[in-house]
Amino acid sequence: MSPPLQKSIAIVGAGISGLRAASYILQHAPTCRISVFEANDRVGGRVYTYEKDGWTVDMGANWIHGMEGNPLTPIARETGAVFAALEDAAVYPHGSNVPLPRVKSGKLFARTWVVADNAIAYSKKNSARIGVDESLFDFAKTDVEEDKDLSKEEKRWVHLLSEFFTNFSAEDVRKLSLKYYFLEEELPGERPYLASTYSPILEAIAKPSLDGGIVRLSTPISHVDVSSPHSITMTTMKGTKEAFDAIIIAAPLGVLKKRMITFTPSLPTRLQQAIDSLGFGVLEKIFLKFDSAWWLPKAEEKANPPSFHAFLPDPSKPLEPPNVLTLMLSLASLPTGTEMPALAFYVAADQAHYVSSLSDCDLDAWIHSYLRLLPNYSPAHKPTAILKTSWGSDTWSGGGSYTHINTGTKNAVEDLEVLGDGCADGRMWFAGEHVRTRRGMGTVNGAYESGERAAKEVLSALKLGLQTVNGVEDGLS
Repeated sequence: MSPPLQKSIAIVGAGISGLRAASYILQHAPTCRISVFEANDRVGGRVYTYEKDGWTVDMGANWIHGMEGNPLTPIARETGAVFAALEDAAVYPHGSNVPLPRVKSGKLFARTWVVADNAIAYSKKNSARIGVDESLFDFAKTDVEEDKDLSKEEKRWVHLLSEFFTNFSAEDVRKLSLKYYFLEEELPGERPYLASTYSPILEAIAKPSLDGGIVRLSTPISHVDVSSPHSITMTTMKGTKEAFDAIIIAAPLGVLKKRMITFTPSLPTRLQQAIDSLGFGVLEKIFLKFDSAWWLPKAEEKANPPSFHAFLPDPSKPLEPPNVLTLMLSLASLPTGTEMPALAFYVAADQAHYVSSLSDCDLDAWIHSYLRLLPNYSPAHKPTAILKTSWGSDTWSGGGSYTHINTGTKNAVEDLEVLGDGCADGRMWFAGEHVRTRRGMGTVNGAYESGERAAKEVLSALKLGLQTVNGVEDGLS
């Protein structure tokens, strides 16, 4: 009897979801021929650590969104990750170069996180009766107005601070759906910032694929043809064609929304509707390096400097760029061994587009309009280096950062589920932080789990549900 034909699986995208799908298949179906096609010249997608010119900073993902039950937690610990709890801030009322007292700033920032927790709980319980046009910002106003422990002024400040979640979700809080805000819920436990960067974690996740020589960098896919019942034909942007038995599309949501990959036949109507319905926002960072961390408090307070500097907008004017909450992270406040004399602006949604549109001269003026508000500022304190992200114009990310749910969305839960259903008789599946992700939408752990789930579905469809790996039978759950 002749041996069965070797099955072949293509994976489009070497971000976290694609790499996890590949490593899972390599482990559980070692006889499969796997090829991972990556448009960029590196793996990782929106997990990207810049390690040049004296910088070691994450241009993309920074946080682990809940340590309990998170598949990234053991990887982070095994790779010696250094965590930092960055949930405090020095809050600057508009027009003031002196932050509020540390205790008051801490109270306001902590209460801002409570707004999000309350919104998630309210959304989860009342989603069916919440109007599609109600926003997180609407809820924040009501939530703080009902808080008897806040003064009138504190209520206004917390409401303005709720713009923090524009950065959290990469979309203006006035456009974030309250009806579906429960989909932003994280896993339980602490949510640490990765002071040691995501680089070691990415290396660990990518290692099986890179060691196996299955990743093809700088090879964008332009077309996928699933019209034949016998094979799936992929076409690269250079026109090269190759056939596979099954495929996992692990490209960013932005790529799918822009239809950078076309399909024959067209994607099922409901699947395309889901892609079009989901929001895909942008978060940018501007890193400033200095000769020294001149903004740190005096020696007696230096052991506990604030992580964030939060500059409140002018409430008497329309809340639109540049008059929006502006956040600055002090990298000098990170744990010993990971700190550097640098600041990082986090700007998202409309503010990101605004800042990205500025000329070099106007950007310098915008930067210094905030630097001059920091302690110990002097005009002599000029950055020695500036590093900017450009996710909004990045082709292979689809011009954005991660998924959110906009106001006006009617069936967000179904949208996420539909993307995880597969099509082409079980031969084509999707993976990513936008695919069937509960408590993981827009996160690295969501992408990781989605990639593993897609791999299991593909192996099941190809009837490769039981393999021998290192002499041990391993069934797919």
